[in-house]
Amino acid sequence: MLIMEEAETPRLLCKILNDIWDKEIIPEECRICSIIKLPKKGDLGNCNNWRGIILLSLTSKIFSRVILQRMKVALDNKIRIEQAGFRKGRSCIDHIFALRQIVEQSNEWNSSIYMVFC
Repeated sequence: MLIMEEAETPRLLCKILNDIWDKEIIPEECRICSIIKLPKKGDLGNCNNWRGIILLSLTSKIFSRVILQRMKVALDNKIRIEQAGFRKGRSCIDHIFALRQIVEQSNEWNSSIYMVFC
């Protein structure tokens, strides 16, 4: 176990994560995890009544978060603004509501409406 001053920890962790990122090689200790089974309600003989959780090392968890944040930034720049599903703060329900309003208005005004879904 590594013991050091609190102020030194973020600097060392940043160096370790940058080395992993630059070399594109994940250390063996970061690849090891433990899978723990937790019982749910019901018959424990049924596999669906168990839930698995994965225990990772702290470095692995932090590195996973770093990768996730970098992916979010990269994807947010590539995904169109109109994309709502699976994005934080945006909802498909909002878009469905807007479409319904457009269709209702079109019916009220007795006008044609054309929609294209990609």
